[in-house]
Amino acid sequence: MKNRIIRGFSSFILSLAVVVSSLSGVCYGEENDIVLQADFENASLEGLTTMGNVSLVVDNTKSYSGNHCLKVTKRTANWNGVAISNNNILQPGKSYKITAFVFHDQLSAEDIKCTLKTTDNNATDSYDNIAVVSVPSSTWTEISSEFTIPSDISSSTLYFEATHTSMDIYIDMLTLEMVENGVVDAPPASNPNIKTDPKVQMSYTAPTSMPHCILHSDFEAGTADNWTPVDVATLTLDYDHHASGEASLKASSRKANWDGPSKLLDDLIVASKTYHIAGYVYHESSTAETITMTMRWKNSNGTTTYNSVATASIAPGKWTLLEGDISTADDFNSPCLYVEASNAQLDFYIDNMHIYSDTPVAVSNNESLEHIPQEDEYKYSFESDLEEWNSRSDIRIVRTDEYAHSGNYSVYITDRDVYWSGLSRGINFIDQDISNTYSLYVFYTGNEYENSHLFQLNLQYDLDGSTYYENVATTEVEKNKWTKVSGDFVIPKGARNTYMYIQTGEVEEDTEDINDLMSFYVDDANIVKTSIAKKRHTIFVCIIVVSSLCILTALTILVRKIVMNAVKTNRALMSAALDAMTQTLNRNTYEQKINILKDEPEMCKGMYIAVCDVNFLKFVNDNYGHEMGDEAITRCGALLLKAVGKKGLVYRTGGDEFVCMSQNSFEEQIKKEIEIETSKYNGYPFSVAVGFSHNESDETPDINDLITKADKAMYENKQLIKSQNAEFAVR
Repeated sequence: MKNRIIRGFSSFILSLAVVVSSLSGVCYGEENDIVLQADFENASLEGLTTMGNVSLVVDNTKSYSGNHCLKVTKRTANWNGVAISNNNILQPGKSYKITAFVFHDQLSAEDIKCTLKTTDNNATDSYDNIAVVSVPSSTWTEISSEFTIPSDISSSTLYFEATHTSMDIYIDMLTLEMVENGVVDAPPASNPNIKTDPKVQMSYTAPTSMPHCILHSDFEAGTADNWTPVDVATLTLDYDHHASGEASLKASSRKANWDGPSKLLDDLIVASKTYHIAGYVYHESSTAETITMTMRWKNSNGTTTYNSVATASIAPGKWTLLEGDISTADDFNSPCLYVEASNAQLDFYIDNMHIYSDTPVAVSNNESLEHIPQEDEYKYSFESDLEEWNSRSDIRIVRTDEYAHSGNYSVYITDRDVYWSGLSRGINFIDQDISNTYSLYVFYTGNEYENSHLFQLNLQYDLDGSTYYENVATTEVEKNKWTKVSGDFVIPKGARNTYMYIQTGEVEEDTEDINDLMSFYVDDANIVKTSIAKKRHTIFVCIIVVSSLCILTALTILVRKIVMNAVKTNRALMSAALDAMTQTLNRNTYEQKINILKDEPEMCKGMYIAVCDVNFLKFVNDNYGHEMGDEAITRCGALLLKAVGKKGLVYRTGGDEFVCMSQNSFEEQIKKEIEIETSKYNGYPFSVAVGFSHNESDETPDINDLITKADKAMYENKQLIKSQNAEFAVR
């Protein structure tokens, strides 16, 4: 009933947009008109169409507001998405404001863009990127921009796209407004007799260094999400006030300033680690009130420590963001987050409470926490959900009842583009220095595939600044037959960021055929202590003892084969870290390296850094085509690889952005290679801006400071180049 009332009065709420604008950062002119609005609650897609061969589905599993959103799925190119192309809506010469909330469930942050395509009277297409936002994993994020459609065009299309070519995009609360003559007036004063509780437009984005949301409490499920009173406060769900969605949590009947909502975080927060905490608070007192987010824990000696995360003077009647970082102690337990107010009689509300981390699961560096015992066995049958298994590389994974080894469901892995793509799960909970048996069942079908094919069960982990890829088992799987892939492995002491994954067998780089990229099914994954597995297979153990000579011979042959293929294996595994277009290291590898340098700052001593950016890229794309733009990016990567050499590292960190690292000076080599490449004319202007930094002191440097210094120098170099090449006018 509440949803119908809210939707029925949506036009009334929009008429109060001038009040909301003070919270959302949007200004409205007196003549602004809503020309398209979609919340997908009635399953209507009126006014929307597809960009490319994609599917638009109204989804009820995720939403920013209400119960539904739009899912854009089956994408095969970065420009595939949902579009507005009705010329009655997008009129030449008119100005508009587009606002929407976007979401994805990939493992890392991904760029989502809003692009305007126009076609002039000569049938020439132009593409303008009017908005781009980096969207953290599983976090609804606002994308918003104003734009004007040129007067001399015959048609126009506004569409959403993503750099990740195959991920699903979710969109909610899509609004297109016409801005009269492009004039943005100051909002008129609000009517004090109208009581409003404006919805906060959630444009908040997690810090780049901590992109993983490990806690999100929005109270939309109709429960308090295990938030409990600190002392005597009363906690109730409230549907009249909310930062987003339809509910918040109200704290009332408080007797002391510390009374309020609290949440125990034993399973989320670990020692010696920094977290970013953010949430919205609200009250209706007549004056500003001080509200604080506090984290408390007990040290090893039993002493309770109180640590302020964020505090602010909160104006009445306005949802306000509280956010801050908190670093946990080396020895602590029973962490608890709570919200308090200095006015002990104040009733207040909380909503959209988030905790962000630099890893998707709790990873402890504290020896005192590593004694938590591993369970004897972990089983994953996929009968209810994916059980935290994720895709490895840009592929699709689907829980399906089409085939199953046991029960009714398995996981289908498809749209694979490299042999090492597959199904993956983080397993940081596994004990180190003991043997575990890892196994799962694999199945594939299809007339286009060969009758049998090799599959590999592997582990990946970080240790002493390097990433290791370990083959646990390689098994030949017959088509149309569920086959067990199983092996034992001991995770070494000190390993971090450990993953278990399944893929097809390794091949030479860039030689994959249809069989190496086949779709396949996985079911009944299992991790069990090897000692227990052996007890369960007593008869098999006896056979091993009796046949020890035969098994040793087989192992010798296998080891010999592994040694002979070691170089090939390492080179193939290295491709997982490479950017396919430029052959430089990719963004994920860069972020892993930065995290390592943060943890081991001594490695930064004497380090040389270069930040590079291709100039005039938009001018090249617009005037010579995106193929020339891609060639310019590839040329930049190639000259940097040549200049830095084998003793340094080159990362592609964005579309046309690169970062170089080395313990050897490379400034002169890079400048020389840029000068040589710039002198060549390949049919379009080519230029690279570059900035350098170097740690020259004996003090332990901060990698972020080195990157920032080089980035600032690059920006200054870019401005100088732009001033000398004004005819190109853009990047």
